[in-house]
Amino acid sequence: MADTDTGMIVDHPLAVRVQRERDDLADLVADLERVRYITDSFLLMKHGDETYVPDFENPEFREMKVDIVRITDKIQARIETLGQLNREIKETFRI
Repeated sequence: MADTDTGMIVDHPLAVRVQRERDDLADLVADLERVRYITDSFLLMKHGDETYVPDFENPEFREMKVDIVRITDKIQARIETLGQLNREIKETFRI
């Protein structure tokens, strides 16, 4: 059975998993844009060679800390999941 949007065969578990990981990575790209925005904001406050690190206990920056922790946890999970997917692809194609 073919997916009419992608034309891919959706019956094979590997194809389904690859598509799901692709979609998850697209979400991660948006999260990384948030980190870039936060980083750019603080680099504007850089003094000489010193990088300004905000006081995340300050209510103004607390949301940024929550975002950074959430995103870094998500990155770590993606690394682990992609490692598993990589092994599964290699096993499936006997590479």
